[in-house]
Amino acid sequence: MQVTTLLERSLAKCKELFPNLSSGYNTLKRKKQTSPKKKKTEAKVIKKAFDATVPAGLSAGDTFVVTLTLREGEERKVRLTVPDKPVKVLRFSLEVPVDEATLDGCPSPKKRRDS
Repeated sequence: MQVTTLLERSLAKCKELFPNLSSGYNTLKRKKQTSPKKKKTEAKVIKKAFDATVPAGLSAGDTFVVTLTLREGEERKVRLTVPDKPVKVLRFSLEVPVDEATLDGCPSPKKRRDS
């Protein structure tokens, strides 16, 4: 019993000396309620391969920009680096949005998929 009374006295003294620090002692901390995060509507995308010719006169380590036309009015710029090996064409792939009219991300009617 002496230990509990000693602890109670020390707690009272701490509250007296440090009222700002000891006011939250023995209280439950509640988690802040956050609003549920809105899920982004994921657009349909496919992975598509592209070829880009390396401009003449560039050496290994140089960079150049290729502009791709994905859909009507939608362009994407890609920065490519010339590799150490001498190549004329660089192949890379990107995830592009699927064009609902053609179902393949390419506006060309030759590559339409029939469902």
